[in-house]
Amino acid sequence: MSSQPNNLWPEDFGVIAIVPPVVILKEQAGVLSRMTKNIVEGEVRSSSLAPGGQFYHTLGLVAPALGGYRYELIGIYHDIQLYPADVVYLLGNTRETAHSEEELKDILRNRFADDRTKKIISALIAQSSVQSA
Repeated sequence: MSSQPNNLWPEDFGVIAIVPPVVILKEQAGVLSRMTKNIVEGEVRSSSLAPGGQFYHTLGLVAPALGGYRYELIGIYHDIQLYPADVVYLLGNTRETAHSEEELKDILRNRFADDRTKKIISALIAQSSVQSA
């Protein structure tokens, strides 16, 4: 009798060439922080939801000069397969489904360019500037 159990697992598990939604959100959070010189920072929070094993990620706008005030902007739900991903734009309370990484980027690009998003970021910058003065 062997002391080592037989390995029944494959030699490799393959490589997924898809960028997960959370990675895209974290990249964009960093871009926003750099663009505003950290006056408004992007912050991503993640959790897993039960039942069904869904993941949930949020992109929040954080104003450190305002005591760390956080405004939730985007929520993304997806299962273990990553896509499709449901994107909830919390400002407009709208939901869209991205079936691919490119569709997710298009949805985010449109939501980031939305006048409501720009007004919130501008307001956070203006209020942060008053607090810093």
